[in-house]
Amino acid sequence: MNSLDIAFTVRELSMFLKEGFIDNIYIVKEGFILIRVRAGSRYDVLVDPPRRIHTTEIEYEKPRMPPSLCMMLRKHLVGGKVKDISQHRFERIIVFSIATRRGDYKLYVELFREGNLILVGPDGRIVCALRRKRMKDRAIVHGAEFKLPPAVGLDPFSDPIDEIVENFPSEDMPIAKWMTIKLGLPSPYLDEILARIGVEKDKMLKDLPRSTPVAIVETLKNMVSSAGDPPFRSYIYLSSDDTPIDLSPFKLEIYRDLRYEEYPSFNAALDSYFQRLASSEGYGEVVKARRKQAAIILKSMRKIESRIAKLESKASEYKCIADTLSVYIDQLRAVASFILESKKSGMGEEDIVGEASIMASNLGLKLVDIDFSSGLFRIEIDGCKAELSFTKNIYESISRYYKMYKRRYGEIESLRLKLEELKRDLSKLESRVVGYPQVKVRRRMWYEKFNFFNSSEGFLVLAGRDASTNELLIKKYTDPSDIVFHADIHGAPFVVVKTEGRSPSQTTIMEAAIFAASYSQAWKDGFSSMDVFYVSPSQLSKSPPPGQYLPKGAFRIIGSRNYIRSVPLELAIGLIISGDSRVELIVAPVSAVKARTDIYIKIAPGSIPKNKLIDLIKAKIIEKARKVFEGGLPVNIFEDLQHRLPAGGGRIVDE
Repeated sequence: MNSLDIAFTVRELSMFLKEGFIDNIYIVKEGFILIRVRAGSRYDVLVDPPRRIHTTEIEYEKPRMPPSLCMMLRKHLVGGKVKDISQHRFERIIVFSIATRRGDYKLYVELFREGNLILVGPDGRIVCALRRKRMKDRAIVHGAEFKLPPAVGLDPFSDPIDEIVENFPSEDMPIAKWMTIKLGLPSPYLDEILARIGVEKDKMLKDLPRSTPVAIVETLKNMVSSAGDPPFRSYIYLSSDDTPIDLSPFKLEIYRDLRYEEYPSFNAALDSYFQRLASSEGYGEVVKARRKQAAIILKSMRKIESRIAKLESKASEYKCIADTLSVYIDQLRAVASFILESKKSGMGEEDIVGEASIMASNLGLKLVDIDFSSGLFRIEIDGCKAELSFTKNIYESISRYYKMYKRRYGEIESLRLKLEELKRDLSKLESRVVGYPQVKVRRRMWYEKFNFFNSSEGFLVLAGRDASTNELLIKKYTDPSDIVFHADIHGAPFVVVKTEGRSPSQTTIMEAAIFAASYSQAWKDGFSSMDVFYVSPSQLSKSPPPGQYLPKGAFRIIGSRNYIRSVPLELAIGLIISGDSRVELIVAPVSAVKARTDIYIKIAPGSIPKNKLIDLIKAKIIEKARKVFEGGLPVNIFEDLQHRLPAGGGRIVDE
């Protein structure tokens, strides 16, 4: 993902997750993190440094034993509220601001080089990190003060346009290279921008007018504004054999001749794009080869960085020596002249050293030694040690140190250019290397954002979980032929039977009514039964009566209602084997569960707190399942039970 991809992703994530609560954190594989957030619906945020971050609808198999990093993240973040999600400047850095009882934490996701995930505590110090390392400008280790990396480019959205123009040099550099390095805009966005302003990719900066960066930034901003507000309708572009080629959060003119698929959000497009890319034939070998290549590049970069650090140290030393010698040039000339004249006069070497040492000391210098055979004397001034010739002009000795300083910096500049080239190569490689854990995955179905079950007759029955999903269920997922249920009490979800043109019998009608009654306030209040009514979707309206207001998730019922009196509040929790041979936990009316499995228990409203009730349910389910599932139940099969049961306490109903 590049900086612009991240900008669009962050805007959507902020809309989806802000004010939501972190429910759990998983590490599927080293460097592959899932952050589960409850924000009306359930969202799984996939974090895969340095490649990508987005929500995912795919169910990944969780490890039985979470690694220590996962436990540390859970300890500090689970239960915390997501207060903000932002992008640092136009860099490939995403920042989650999370409020907890211990204080406000920040979770930094870095999608550059080898990538990282860094948790920073309320005191600004690092709590834990995916990758620990020490660098010249910062240290990523436990307890260290967190520092952001130095900015590597310009921010076309916040930096003044004058500053961007100033960083548009007249030199032999292709415009595409400048856009990638300075603006963080690789293909396809740089291709789209250049196509729109009519500039060739290989055009040199020196051959372009100074107005070019202004046109680039204005075109970029127009492209972004054309996408509108999140969620962004997005596109995956396909080759002739349906292989995904690229994706974008707005239509790209450069791909106008390609077929494409539309997605309701950029996060959904990213999820599909990367998963399909990973499952392409032979992709695993390609990833392996590219990762090997990336490792070689990283190793070369580390060597160059180490060499640059040593050269900078040596260059600084030579510069310090040359500058110091220049200040004491008259004193040095006097000492050099004394040594040379004394030697010519036939004075003994020991006497020359003694006399010269006294003379140097009187002049604020320290004579270390004299090498009469080579014509050199060594001096120490203010901690700087230097070697000078007493047979040549003292300027030549000082000039030699300046030349050594310049030579080192020439090497440094060459190495920096090489380093930038390697960084670009690595960036291109990272954007193409999208490795995935080799785990069993299941794409989460659209209806799993609701409470749901399949009736005894096979009808899908859905219920809202809160005001947001109530609204979503009726507005987006209810068809004219469906049937809508509601318990006759304030504080109840809408329940929808998806008929798909068929007519459900009284069995399904009753099961839907039980579902509606059980997930209403009546369960929490301890009722054993409740009246439920059902209507046609055409009887629901968002227009309130005159002078009244309908809150989010509420609808006005127009016309007569069909009542079912004294509907019992009772549910069953059971284990089933789905069509793809997976073991699943279902929560539904008793008759619907009994139609699919013999392994179940029944619950009803009661005084046992929900957490303790869940422990009892787990124990009884495991006991009943032991004989059937000899290999044991899947890990985390009970992870969503807290959210799938009605609010309030309960009790287990004996058979």
